[in-house]
Amino acid sequence: MEALLERARAYLAGLEAERRAALALSEQKAEEAKLIKARQDGFQIAMEILCGKASDDNFGSDRPRASAEGLRSDPEEPAGVGAGRSRN
Repeated sequence: MEALLERARAYLAGLEAERRAALALSEQKAEEAKLIKARQDGFQIAMEILCGKASDDNFGSDRPRASAEGLRSDPEEPAGVGAGRSRN
Protein backbone atom coordinates (compact mmCIF):
# COMPACT_ATOMS: atom_id res chain seq x y z
CA MET A 1 0.00 0.00 0.00
CA GLU A 2 2.88 2.38 0.80
CA ALA A 3 4.39 1.84 -2.66
CA LEU A 4 1.07 2.67 -4.28
CA LEU A 5 0.83 5.95 -2.32
CA GLU A 6 4.39 6.81 -3.27
CA ARG A 7 3.60 6.24 -6.96
CA ALA A 8 0.46 8.38 -6.63
CA ARG A 9 2.50 11.21 -5.03
CA ALA A 10 5.10 10.97 -7.80
CA TYR A 11 2.31 11.09 -10.39
CA LEU A 12 0.82 14.20 -8.74
CA ALA A 13 4.26 15.83 -8.60
CA GLY A 14 4.69 15.10 -12.31
CA LEU A 15 1.30 16.63 -13.08
CA GLU A 16 2.23 19.72 -11.09
CA ALA A 17 5.47 20.05 -13.04
CA GLU A 18 3.58 19.74 -16.33
CA ARG A 19 1.04 22.31 -15.14
CA ARG A 20 3.78 24.80 -14.24
CA ALA A 21 5.51 24.25 -17.57
CA ALA A 22 2.23 24.83 -19.39
CA LEU A 23 1.65 28.05 -17.44
CA ALA A 24 5.14 29.28 -18.26
CA LEU A 25 4.58 28.45 -21.92
CA SER A 26 1.21 30.20 -21.84
CA GLU A 27 2.81 33.31 -20.36
CA GLN A 28 5.52 33.18 -23.02
CA LYS A 29 2.95 32.79 -25.77
CA ALA A 30 0.85 35.62 -24.35
CA GLU A 31 3.91 37.90 -24.34
CA GLU A 32 4.77 36.79 -27.88
CA ALA A 33 1.21 37.57 -28.97
CA LYS A 34 1.51 41.07 -27.45
CA LEU A 35 4.74 41.72 -29.33
CA ILE A 36 3.25 40.48 -32.60
CA LYS A 37 0.21 42.71 -32.05
CA ALA A 38 2.49 45.71 -31.45
CA ARG A 39 4.39 44.98 -34.67
CA GLN A 40 1.09 44.59 -36.50
CA ASP A 41 -0.20 47.91 -35.15
CA GLY A 42 3.04 49.69 -36.04
CA PHE A 43 2.98 48.32 -39.57
CA GLN A 44 -0.66 49.34 -39.95
CA ILE A 45 0.17 52.89 -38.84
CA ALA A 46 3.12 53.02 -41.24
CA MET A 47 0.85 51.93 -44.09
CA GLU A 48 -1.68 54.61 -43.18
CA ILE A 49 1.06 57.24 -43.11
CA LEU A 50 2.47 56.15 -46.45
CA CYS A 51 -0.91 55.86 -48.10
CA GLY A 52 -1.96 59.25 -46.77
CA LYS A 53 1.24 60.89 -48.01
CA ALA A 54 1.22 59.09 -51.35
CA SER A 55 -2.30 60.28 -52.08
CA ASP A 56 -1.57 63.85 -50.96
CA ASP A 57 -1.27 66.07 -54.06
CA ASN A 58 1.19 68.39 -52.29
CA PHE A 59 3.48 65.63 -51.04
CA GLY A 60 6.68 67.26 -49.83
CA SER A 61 5.90 70.71 -51.19
CA ASP A 62 5.32 72.24 -47.75
CA ARG A 63 8.72 71.11 -46.47
CA PRO A 64 11.94 72.87 -47.40
CA ARG A 65 14.51 70.54 -48.95
CA ALA A 66 17.78 70.07 -47.11
CA SER A 67 20.82 71.46 -48.86
CA ALA A 68 24.38 70.25 -48.53
CA GLU A 69 25.28 73.59 -46.96
CA GLY A 70 23.03 72.95 -43.95
CA LEU A 71 24.45 69.50 -43.28
CA ARG A 72 27.03 69.09 -40.56
CA SER A 73 29.93 66.65 -40.54
CA ASP A 74 30.07 66.66 -36.73
CA PRO A 75 26.87 67.01 -34.68
CA GLU A 76 28.81 68.95 -32.02
CA GLU A 77 29.89 71.67 -34.48
CA PRO A 78 27.61 74.46 -35.71
CA ALA A 79 26.51 74.20 -39.34
CA GLY A 80 29.27 74.99 -41.82
CA VAL A 81 32.16 75.00 -39.29
CA GLY A 82 33.67 71.62 -40.20
CA ALA A 83 32.79 71.70 -43.88
CA GLY A 84 35.73 71.00 -46.17
CA ARG A 85 38.10 70.32 -43.29
CA SER A 86 39.82 66.92 -43.32
CA ARG A 87 40.40 65.06 -40.08
CA ASN A 88 43.65 63.20 -39.61
